[in-house]
Amino acid sequence: MMYNRCVAAALAALLVLAAAPADAYYFGRNKVQTANVARRVLVTPHFEITHAADAEELAVRAAIVAERTYAEYAARLGHEPERRIPFILYSSHTEFAQTNVADDLLGEGTGGFTEPVRNRMVLPYEESHADFVHVLRHELVHVFMFDMVFGSSRSTASRSPFFRIPLWFAEGLAEWYSSGWDPGAEMYLRDAATSGYLWPLDQVGGFLVYKEGQAALRMISERYGEEKIPEMCRLLNRSRGMDRVLDASLGLDIEALDRIFARYVRGLAWPSYGSFEEPEDIARRLTDHREDEDGANFRPALSPDGSQIAFFSDRDGLMSLYLMSAIDGRVLRRLARGQRASRFESLHPYRSRPAFSPDGREVAFVARSGNAETLHTVEVATGASTRDVRLGLDGASSPAWSPDGRRIALVGTVAGRTDLYLLDLAPDGGDVPAAASARAPAAGGTALLRLTDDAGDESGPAWSPDGSRLAFAHNPVAEVRYQFTVGADGERRLDWARFDDGDAAVQPGHRQASRLVLLDVFADRRVELAAPAGSWREPVWIADGELCVVADGDGAENLARLQLDTAGEAAAEVRRLTNVPGAAAHPSYAPGADRLAFAAFREGGWDLFAVDGWAAWSRREPSGTPAGQVAVAPPPPPDYELSSAISDAASVGMIKDYHPRFSIDMSDALGGGAVSFSPQAGLGMANVINLSDLLGDHRLSFLVNVYGSLSDSDLAASYAYLKRRIDVGVGLFHFKNYYNTAVTSVGELLPDDTFFSERNYGLFASASYPFSTFRRVSLELQAFASERTAYSLDPSGTLLVADGSRTDTLLQPTLTYVHDSAYYGWYGPVTGSRLLLQFAPSLAIGGGTLDRRTAVLDLRRYWLPARGNTLALRVLAAASTGDDPRAFVLGGPFTLRGYDFYDYRTTSHLAGPKIAMANLEYRLPLLDAVYFGWPARWGFGPVGATLFLDLGAAWDDAFSPFGDDAAGRWGLRDLRGCFGIGLRTRLGFLPLKFDWGRRTDLRSAGGTEFQFSIGPEF
Repeated sequence: MMYNRCVAAALAALLVLAAAPADAYYFGRNKVQTANVARRVLVTPHFEITHAADAEELAVRAAIVAERTYAEYAARLGHEPERRIPFILYSSHTEFAQTNVADDLLGEGTGGFTEPVRNRMVLPYEESHADFVHVLRHELVHVFMFDMVFGSSRSTASRSPFFRIPLWFAEGLAEWYSSGWDPGAEMYLRDAATSGYLWPLDQVGGFLVYKEGQAALRMISERYGEEKIPEMCRLLNRSRGMDRVLDASLGLDIEALDRIFARYVRGLAWPSYGSFEEPEDIARRLTDHREDEDGANFRPALSPDGSQIAFFSDRDGLMSLYLMSAIDGRVLRRLARGQRASRFESLHPYRSRPAFSPDGREVAFVARSGNAETLHTVEVATGASTRDVRLGLDGASSPAWSPDGRRIALVGTVAGRTDLYLLDLAPDGGDVPAAASARAPAAGGTALLRLTDDAGDESGPAWSPDGSRLAFAHNPVAEVRYQFTVGADGERRLDWARFDDGDAAVQPGHRQASRLVLLDVFADRRVELAAPAGSWREPVWIADGELCVVADGDGAENLARLQLDTAGEAAAEVRRLTNVPGAAAHPSYAPGADRLAFAAFREGGWDLFAVDGWAAWSRREPSGTPAGQVAVAPPPPPDYELSSAISDAASVGMIKDYHPRFSIDMSDALGGGAVSFSPQAGLGMANVINLSDLLGDHRLSFLVNVYGSLSDSDLAASYAYLKRRIDVGVGLFHFKNYYNTAVTSVGELLPDDTFFSERNYGLFASASYPFSTFRRVSLELQAFASERTAYSLDPSGTLLVADGSRTDTLLQPTLTYVHDSAYYGWYGPVTGSRLLLQFAPSLAIGGGTLDRRTAVLDLRRYWLPARGNTLALRVLAAASTGDDPRAFVLGGPFTLRGYDFYDYRTTSHLAGPKIAMANLEYRLPLLDAVYFGWPARWGFGPVGATLFLDLGAAWDDAFSPFGDDAAGRWGLRDLRGCFGIGLRTRLGFLPLKFDWGRRTDLRSAGGTEFQFSIGPEF
């Protein structure tokens, strides 16, 4: 999990754990709040839609779709939520990624989410109305499902905390209800069945869980009846387990369902498989994701001479932009490294593509840079940056460089409207496009012109060879019409709202066909060409009057040749060029070599292919029979008019300013917490309560653990304000704990294990400033007292009696700098780097005497030598000075694994105010999973292994790391070392670590120490 808030993390640590020392440190990436916009709330019959004040039209559009979909789901499920549904709407993914409703960092793969405790539906608008409708419908299924299964937030928080709705059912139902059965689902399931990677439903993960789940729900609906789906949701509410639900509703267990499901999917896929042709049978393979162990090589852009290809790939674990030879597929260099620095936080690989300049010397692409949509150009020869233009758009994608090199066309989104834009690289000269409806300044002496202005969505622009026309895909969306009036109370009210085309704009995306548009840029004339069936997308000009497009009219994405008539205003001939079992898409053409490149989906991944000699290849007849239409649409929604519903209730239709109101996020108190009573301690109660406003910008946390008297209780309260770029927090705490150890919370190392109590109480304030997603600086100030009372046994040896006490009163500021570009795998970080620098002086106040200054350096680096393998290095150094320096102890599962934590008592240089340590690990996978059939079906996994070498030492004054022994053999002197192996696995959500470390001084090996721990890798 990625933690976005240093303040929130600090507050949570203080509220849940004992009083941690202020110089405790942590990593994590940041959410950078730059969209400080005013928000309003539109109230509809079943939703409260919170949106940006300047996105009113988008909110009305969302209201129509949401209410129509609500009526459909209420009828299909026979259920309606008791309360209005909180719907938080963002105008772009960049704005959505800054939400505080979820602490996780939200990448481009997250199109929306539903938060289950308060049933909040959160989603952005991303360039496409069709995709927006799909995601809205998908998330609304989760809202209904959570309400049916968990009921109110009380149930979510307190009942069966370890129960989770199986992903195949949760995501499968959301996909089945939102989309029915569409070509995308057909593609994935056909490929999985014919390529041999169809997983059992209770083991499938990743994106495939959506598609397998969708197929499973389709099968259940067809074989057992649509009514079984709401029945299963109601049974989940009562039984809290899918095995019991399957038995009660279908008379099956999960193994039987898997067998039936596998036969069902193979029955869909295999009969038509023999009629397809494999991509490598019709084109030259350039990449192989199976050998390279990556998952995506796509969005190719051929250089004008056809010798090179720029493309996106995740071959190094994260999406980056690469350059390869179009002749032999050899990767020449990486042009842009994505997701590791603020300059290229996201390259938009799933909705954008790169473009070559007409001279082939530069490549243009769009990226999110520091929360701003930016057009970048880089030199092909060196990868050096030549241009960074901030576009001022909510979203941008798919640049296309004009043949004269003066302009770049691209797709842009503003306030929920997606149009075509033109970036004029030389705004002071040349013809002004007649199609431009607006001109706006952009960075770097450029000008941004808007070429289209309608409710429909544009995508994939491509220039004609003479530079006069742009071809692009247009997904028509009707304009939304609505009317607000101002009542006598001064409040604005939505009287009515509708789409011009009635129901079409609220249907699932696959029922809205894209058409091809040819726009004469300088004459402001456009021609629209509709496919005979399905859609035409991603046009590429071959010559004047000839294009290659992606067509899905046969039920799957394939390439087609489009020949225009002599006037260039109609399709004279359409010829299908491919008939692959997966998909063929993303075409690119190089006139200098008559070469076509495209991407094909097969065997669970995307690969690049090339065709040499378009002229001959485009006349071929693909073998076999097309897949045929596969869509199974959801039923039409019941007749429903938003306008008539609006007039029914006093508050419905009102639009008002957003004001924060606190509600409970999660609380043990909702389930009664933990309450106890004993004659010795009296009443005991343990509760944690977290509250926030709807947007998560304001957070309150309370810890109440009462043990008899207040002086023996744990009490804490905190407030965090996360709305602005600088996150701030304040709080106070009181903790009382009893220990039998040698280490105190203020870092003092006692001579031996001692029975003592600690009462820590004080207050704190903190602030954190993120420079980017990957870097931040934070300052925390604690003022607290630590009262320690030692105990000894009385003469009878049965009772503890007080034996002296000490109080330290401290004012401790902590300044921390953190860089974190690491990305997690199953057990811990797998790629990227981390750096922490921290300085924490402790100042005695109120008569205290403790005096120290502590500094920490922690550097970590991760490499991917092979897919699934990680080489990890950690270098840690710390020093504490002053009259009362902090003591650091080495040994145990998190530092030197060949030593126990208490070995410092018998082994020198394992405890002291100064430490230096290095850990080197090679992590590799062993097993995907381990499953057992007795006493019930259970398992764990995957299982990984670790080979490690640990070196470290702690000291006070003299320290000599290496030296000769009495026999003159060189090795470790004061430095302590160990090597060993470890096993890693997961039991549910718990990462389990087993380590066997053997001590060494580089001359010989000593004893072996076993360590078990729970937690991620360093």
